[in-house]
Amino acid sequence: MSEHSKPAGSPTLTGSAPAGPFVRLLDRLVGRPMQLVVGLVVVCVFLAVGDLLYHKHAKFEFEEWPFFFPVFGFVVYSAVIFAAKALRLVIRRPEDYYAPYSTDAETPNRHVTGDPATGGGR
Repeated sequence: MSEHSKPAGSPTLTGSAPAGPFVRLLDRLVGRPMQLVVGLVVVCVFLAVGDLLYHKHAKFEFEEWPFFFPVFGFVVYSAVIFAAKALRLVIRRPEDYYAPYSTDAETPNRHVTGDPATGGGR
């Protein structure tokens, strides 16, 4: 099967424009997520082994620990995600928060109608 003859309904990232090798690779992996996961695991293993093969010139002793920076990065990334979830609870607004000021609101806008019976008017 050539790269231009895809089955009907198959996802594509490129559309009709010519694509470079990286975009073609991503286009191929969209339909095969397990290959993407396996590829990422292989890259992570190579990076982890590479981390053990060189001497680090650290300012602090804990920077010389094996896998310190990957673990630190994962912990900080997770902390940012959980902090964002907690912050969402604090700053969340009701679904119709902007409805009184919207021009397509389902109920009449009191501030726009100026009807004293509905509480509008200036």
